[in-house]
Amino acid sequence: MKSLLFKIGVGLSLGVNLFVFSSLLYNLKMYDKRVETNRIWLKGEIKDEVVRQIRKSMPKETGGVNVGNK
Repeated sequence: MKSLLFKIGVGLSLGVNLFVFSSLLYNLKMYDKRVETNRIWLKGEIKDEVVRQIRKSMPKETGGVNVGNK
């Protein structure tokens, strides 16, 4: 009876360890994918914001320079 309980305990422990290990590997893989997706999104947002800032800082038209009283 003790031998059977010992074998069940060892098998259960092995099963739990395999489950935890495989779930950690899966989460690590999904984390890398999320990071890469976020990196691509952020690069696009930065490019769009740079274009917006350049357009905002540029004058509406070109012409003479206002030098005050001259």
